[in-house]
Amino acid sequence: MQTSKHNGRRRAIIAGGALLGVAALTTAALFTDNAYLNLGGSGDGNGEFSTGGRLNIQVVQTKADFTPKHETFEAAKAAGEWQEANDPAGVSFAIVGADALIPGDGQWRSVNIPFISDEGGSLGYLDVTLEDKGGDPVLRDALRFTVSVDGAPLPGLTNVRYSTVLKKAMGGAINPGNGGVLKVAVNLPDQGSDEANNALAGKSSKIQAIIHAESEPR
Repeated sequence: MQTSKHNGRRRAIIAGGALLGVAALTTAALFTDNAYLNLGGSGDGNGEFSTGGRLNIQVVQTKADFTPKHETFEAAKAAGEWQEANDPAGVSFAIVGADALIPGDGQWRSVNIPFISDEGGSLGYLDVTLEDKGGDPVLRDALRFTVSVDGAPLPGLTNVRYSTVLKKAMGGAINPGNGGVLKVAVNLPDQGSDEANNALAGKSSKIQAIIHAESEPR
């Protein structure tokens, strides 16, 4: 596909950062935990929060530009640079380049977010959901996502709409002290015509990824 003559006319923007928050909740039978990620190219910083429950999922700390301090679980664990956030507003994680998406350029933008089940916590079963948090619905539905854990796309979550990612299991049980890397990649495919591509220019969409954990499988 030719793109040179369309520079400046086919730009679409995702506003907001990737906001990750962790909250420990308790039901009558289970301990639960949630992580909230609003995905995008930039975002507001948020303070650290702590959880009070036994099941506790933590995520890697971020730099001043909201990118992860470490992109592997091993590096994050060795440095001990984890953080918690128990508010759905969460902690910002930037997806570099996601604030200047161009339809059909073939580029996937992504962020790697190491996570850990706190060593003082309990065993947990994790799943992930992508949720609409506002913005333009046309751009939202045009975006495609691939969600991976430890380098492997989760079953059925390659090049899909956000709504496909609904309570998808992130592998087996996570023991205290163990974890992995959640990778969320986003792409804006060609819309089939210059008119359709240009209609996305200047639009924004906010998508939140929610990691949910329970002490028993669903």
